[in-house]
Order: sequence, then C-alpha cells, then structure tokens
Amino acid sequence: MQRQFKGFSEIATSRCNFFHLIDIDDEGRLRNVLWIHPISRVAYEDFHDVVSFDTTYLVNQYEIPFGAFVSVNHHDQSILLSCAFVTNEY
Repeated sequence: MQRQFKGFSEIATSRCNFFHLIDIDDEGRLRNVLWIHPISRVAYEDFHDVVSFDTTYLVNQYEIPFGAFVSVNHHDQSILLSCAFVTNEY
C-alpha cells in the first residue's frame, strides 16, 4: 500500500489535476482507493450526462472489488472517467 500511495503522490506532483483518495481504516488497512486522471476530469465536463459505476467483483488477488466510472461520448463510445477499489459498495 505504501508503494501505491507513493506512486499516486508522485503522479499528482508531476501532473496538474490528477486526483487520488486513499481511505485507510483505524488499523492501517486499506479500505478504498479512488483515482482520476486529468484527461478524465476534462472528459467529465463534456460527457457528464450519463455516468455508470460498474464493479468487477473479487477478481484480483486481494479480493477487493474494482470499480470503474464510465460515460459515453458523442460518438457513442465508452470513456473511462475514474477507477476505484472499494471494500464496501453501499
């Protein structure tokens, strides 16, 4: 987890508008991670009418659901807006 946090921090320092959020519980365990690339932030401004959140459930080695925020552009193509690992989907 320290490596992931360091990697996101380095990207945020080198790229303006890169956003990340890491949620850790009281015992120091990873709960949720969200990251948004600057290009995705710009795309959201243009294509925010419909946003879908979809998870692929427990397919990684840590059995944490991976979620993707997806929208549709003016060519009816899916565009990735954000990604997340979420321990609770409620």
